[in-house]
Amino acid sequence: RRGEQQELRMPRRAEEAFEASITADPDNSRALAQYGRFKQEHLDPLRAEQLFARALFLEPGNRTALAGAAELAEFRGDSDAAAALYQRACAADPGNADLRAHFGFFAKEALRDAYRARSLLSDAIRLGPPRPCLLRHLLRMEPGAALPRARARRCPPLPADTA
Repeated sequence: RRGEQQELRMPRRAEEAFEASITADPDNSRALAQYGRFKQEHLDPLRAEQLFARALFLEPGNRTALAGAAELAEFRGDSDAAAALYQRACAADPGNADLRAHFGFFAKEALRDAYRARSLLSDAIRLGPPRPCLLRHLLRMEPGAALPRARARRCPPLPADTA
């Protein structure tokens, strides 16, 4: 019981620390983006979106804010906005294999764009550590083959700090 009480206080302490950080320096785009990630992980998408928007206003190439905003747009069902944000995030961090894999799965399942998905998944395999699941997906996507129907599953999560 005591462990449960401590566990409940930890997010509150983290939130207080984030609030203190952005109160002390409201123009710190990195702190805003990290706080947005925290709010996204703790199921407050409206506040997360506000924080990501503020971070992107201050620093349009903030990778954490771009990736988080893309995930929120994907969650909302706004595929066009999500694709544009993923594209910007990939341009801001060209060596991030996890981000390219996530965008590749999104392109395959939501956009149904086999060419883009194949390209992104190939890049993720080339850039990152070997991942059998990526290779299996890429091998199933033969050129000219019809894409299977989208499944109701989540893409692999992005790391908490892509900045």
